[in-house]
Amino acid sequence: MIKLSNFRFLQDGNSRKFSCSVEGGPFPDQLFFECDANALPKLSAPSGNFALVGLLYPAMALGEDLEIDAPISPLLLYTIKHDIQSLLIDYQPRLKRIKISATSVTVVPLETLSCVATGFSAGVDTFTTLSLFTANHVPESLRLTSLTTFDVGAMGRFDVSSEIFEKYSRRVRDYAKENDFMYQTARSNLDHFYRAVNANFQTTHVVRNAAAALVFEDIYSRYLYSSTYPYRSINFKNDDMSYIEPMLLPLLSTETLQFASAGAGLARVQKTEIVSTSQSAMTMLDVCVSPAAVRMKSNSPNCSKCWKCSRMMVNLDVLGRLDDFADVFDLEYYHSNKNHALLTVFKSAQKGKPADQDLIALMRERNFNFKISKNAMLRLRPRQLSTRVKNILSKVPNLKAFYRKIRGRT
Repeated sequence: MIKLSNFRFLQDGNSRKFSCSVEGGPFPDQLFFECDANALPKLSAPSGNFALVGLLYPAMALGEDLEIDAPISPLLLYTIKHDIQSLLIDYQPRLKRIKISATSVTVVPLETLSCVATGFSAGVDTFTTLSLFTANHVPESLRLTSLTTFDVGAMGRFDVSSEIFEKYSRRVRDYAKENDFMYQTARSNLDHFYRAVNANFQTTHVVRNAAAALVFEDIYSRYLYSSTYPYRSINFKNDDMSYIEPMLLPLLSTETLQFASAGAGLARVQKTEIVSTSQSAMTMLDVCVSPAAVRMKSNSPNCSKCWKCSRMMVNLDVLGRLDDFADVFDLEYYHSNKNHALLTVFKSAQKGKPADQDLIALMRERNFNFKISKNAMLRLRPRQLSTRVKNILSKVPNLKAFYRKIRGRT
């Protein structure tokens, strides 16, 4: 049994801290979220929803029941007892169904500010969501009004992530002020609980970020979670929660806060085309997945060397917009190492990554012209390529002749 008790909700000016004691399991004895915002409503009757969502996965990993000494949303509790646990077990069969109880199951009356919020990472998904949900035709109930930055594991271990969190917090504050948005930031030790059950960030990011958003459930009426993959990519074959995100998010909703996947109707190449015309993205785009220590030492938001930087630069090159992003990528490095960038895309497509497969298809569609060495092509091991990627690769201009030679060798 894991018991959550001694819930404390503190607020001073534009800062707040939510915490609770944790008994049972190989966990810290306290879960907390330290938050900041440019405006906070008067704190009234907060709930334990943030802790329930945040610690559900670790508890299921251990097979330990959860007892929560705080008010919980009836809607959220019901879906967690039923569909959410079923979905998570289908996604990660090692998880076990558990019992959940709360001392109070009630709709907590909140004087919500009815903000529509989204996370601000300055990535492709972020700028796509900003473009889609600030357009003139968007109804008020979907129009973005608030931006967030949460440190719940993506920035590295809690004990070493403070510096990069401050850097990203300044970024969201500055962008929000310049573009007339509200902002909220939160830093939590939640990552410790997931590390204790060997659950990395990519495997669990949706529930981690949803827990942080629930700390602000008196501010948000809707939280738009920028999607990673399109609906057609939903599956249970990957250890990446992004693949079940459009199904999971709505189930995490309460009576007052609705979660939804934003941009899940678009493929990565479609999102990149939208972002390629964004003036803000041209100076702020951040897609890099290099370690936090590397990113902190760089004056540029992107290393231009990791797999994600490589794919983004190739995509922009195909669109003819790469030069517009000279402020955020090292274009000299890219042009000197184009073979490596292209191979990164092809190898990822070979492994079945939808975004990279779509990018190769875009190369064919746009008649993208490039040269790649024969030795580099030989590394692709065509016999192991999927049929779809084989067909696409064999028709990409300037690759066809090389592909035929390679196919003749295997």
